[in-house]
Amino acid sequence: MDTYIGITENTFKTRFNQHMSSFRLPHKKSATALSEHVWKQKDNKRDFKISWEIIEKSAAYSTKTKKKCNLCLSEKYFILEKKPTLNKREEILSTCMHTRKYLLKNTKESRRHNDELDLNGHDGAIEIEAVPDDAPEEEGQKHCVVRE
Repeated sequence: MDTYIGITENTFKTRFNQHMSSFRLPHKKSATALSEHVWKQKDNKRDFKISWEIIEKSAAYSTKTKKKCNLCLSEKYFILEKKPTLNKREEILSTCMHTRKYLLKNTKESRRHNDELDLNGHDGAIEIEAVPDDAPEEEGQKHCVVRE
């Protein structure tokens, strides 16, 4: 019996529906290691059955948990404990995806500000320079530095 360990910050129902979609739609064949496995079984015309189980409920990263994501840590623990699994080695080595939404560049205010500035095709974070109110402003000048 093959095992796959997965996590979701959403509800189980939402994640389950995403998995089922990846089993039906060919363009989502490589969405997860589980979907790749299912498609391989289908291509080889093998019968298979999937059973689902919630093995633990953990909290995802938040500013309250301070520098750790119990959800990602639990996933890594169970992948290591239940070897062999269908999971890929990169999942154990990857950084937490749940911290990204708390980065300053991903806040609503920062995104709005980025949209207002003309970054001349540059990607990356922006840093606003502090300019005194009484400093003369040159025509068309925007007080920002683009860091690549």
